[in-house]
This record gives sequence, C-alpha cells and structure tokens, in this order.
Amino acid sequence: MMRVASHRFACLVAVAGSALAAFGQQTPPVPALPPSSLAPAVPAPTSGNAIPNPWSAAPPGPVASAPPSARTPTEVLTDDSWVYTDSPSSSRFELLPTSLLWEPKLADKREPRLSAVFNDVDSVFSNRTQDPSIGLTAGILRLRPELFPSVVVQVDLFAVAHLRFSRADVSIAQDYRAGVPITWRAGNWVGKIGYEHTSTQLGDEFAAFRGVQRSTFERDETVGALGYLWDNQLRTYGQVGYAFYRTIPGDPERWRYDVGFDWFKRVNTGRTGQPFAAINAAFNPEVDYNVTMTYQLGWMWRKDDQRLGQFRVYAEFFDGHSMFGQLFRNRERYAGIGFALDY
Repeated sequence: MMRVASHRFACLVAVAGSALAAFGQQTPPVPALPPSSLAPAVPAPTSGNAIPNPWSAAPPGPVASAPPSARTPTEVLTDDSWVYTDSPSSSRFELLPTSLLWEPKLADKREPRLSAVFNDVDSVFSNRTQDPSIGLTAGILRLRPELFPSVVVQVDLFAVAHLRFSRADVSIAQDYRAGVPITWRAGNWVGKIGYEHTSTQLGDEFAAFRGVQRSTFERDETVGALGYLWDNQLRTYGQVGYAFYRTIPGDPERWRYDVGFDWFKRVNTGRTGQPFAAINAAFNPEVDYNVTMTYQLGWMWRKDDQRLGQFRVYAEFFDGHSMFGQLFRNRERYAGIGFALDY
C-alpha cells in the first residue's frame, strides 16, 4: 500500500514539474526598465569632458557646442534699460525711441505736458482759476556712439501751450513754447542742450475787459541743463538759459536760471502707484532774479518703457512772480490741485 502511494506521489511531482517547465517556455520575458526610470538623468556639461553617467549605455565624451551661425542673437544689456543690440561693437541707432533720457522737470511750470491745475489765484473776474497745459516731448532719434559706449544721446522735439482761464470761460493769458533739445545720459548723469522759443499773448476777454495793451514778450534762447540721479530715485538738477534774441519790456538781462529736484522711483508702479515730491526754484531776469518757488507733492502711476506713461495727481503751492509772460510783473501766491500726463 505504501509503495503504491509513493509511486503515485512521484508521478504527480513529475507531471507538475513538466507543466511548469512548459509554462516557463511559453511566457515572454519581463522587459527591463529603462535607465531613466532607475535614476535621474545627469545633465550634459556645456564645456570640457563629460562627466561619466553610469546609467547611460553610451560611452562618455566631450559634447560639441552649436556652431556660431546656429546661435540666436545676443542681447547686450547696458547700464541704462533702454538700449540693446545684437552686436556689442556696432553703432546703435533707434528711430522714435519709447522713452526720454532727460525727463521734463516735474515742478517747472515751463515744461511741456498735458496737465491742469485748479487754484485760487485772484483776478478781477474771480478767484476760481484754471491753468491747463497742452503739449508733450517726443523722442526722434537715439544714438550710442562706438567711441563712447557708456553714453546715450537723443534728439527730442517739444511743443506746449500754457493757458490760464478764470471761471473756466474767460481767457486771461497764453504762453507758447517749442524747442529742439539734444539730451544725453552717462551712468547717473543726465543733461541736455538745445534751442527753445517762448512767445506770449494776453487773453482777448481779459484785454477787452481791462482795456489794457498787449505787450511783446518773446525769447529765443540756448538752454543747457545738468542733473544727477541718486539711486534711480532722486534727481537734482541745474539749468541755465541764454537769450540770444529777446523782446521783453525793460530790456532785462539775457541769462535765466533754474535749480531743483524731483523724487520718485523710476520703475513701473502697477496699479498701486507711488508717492512723489518736486521743488523748482526759478530766477528770471525780468523780475531782477527774485526767486519764484513751485512745490508739488502727490501720487504717481508710471510705466517706465512707454511714452506718456506717467500720470500724476498732486497738490501744488506757488510763491513768486507769474510764469505767464504777459503777467510777469504780478506777484502770485496760491495753492491748487492738479493732474498731469507727462514723461
């Protein structure tokens, strides 16, 4: 009996072994995992001999770089954020640049901008006075010479009409200005030199009401200015103008002067904006160089790479002789609220 059972068990083991062997021959082998799944790939070096990668079947060796003809143009970033080129040795010309090297002085009442100031200057009509300005500065050509790679030069044009109204419907005075400044920047230094023309006119309603005679007030002058930008925020400046032709009552001296500062960050502000402050002191010969002060304090929104990309709302305080040529003898002191679109 035991012999029969042992014989049967041996037969079952033999049959099971044969079945397993046959199953192993019919089942396909499990594919090996790729090297990338076993370990992270080792980045190829950019120069020199390659670091051996134990997970790669290819033998290590130097990696060839792309030929110069296949590379993309290289941007050369400069100290200023306006200029780039595909060759560090080429002269760079830019027609109609989108920014200014010399930005108009914020608190200088002569500068071109789109603005309006509502103040309490008293007149024979009312003390509700509005001083709008309609004008702008446009960049025409920008150049970075080969001999002075750190210097940027630009030719601009500007034109503006400064107006004064009382009660919003009575014309008091108009000043018209235009010029061709050549501006430059080298590091933190900025400057300009150019030609400027100023002519003035008395308002028709004001002349008719008062019965006054219009006087001739015109000036053609060469203007130069120099400023320094501290930490891309505070600009201090000085300006001088020499009138080579003038028709002004009293035949005053030919020189005039301005000094001052404006403070704000020269960056894109986004929707939140940023504060700003500015002061300008003007010394004009027709009033024996008695100082005329303008103060501004307000909030600004700015896009640094866009023309007319600066909008300001501010309080303005003025103390001195009127900046309107027909009214230059009038001493004015006022407070007002203004807004301006400039730069």
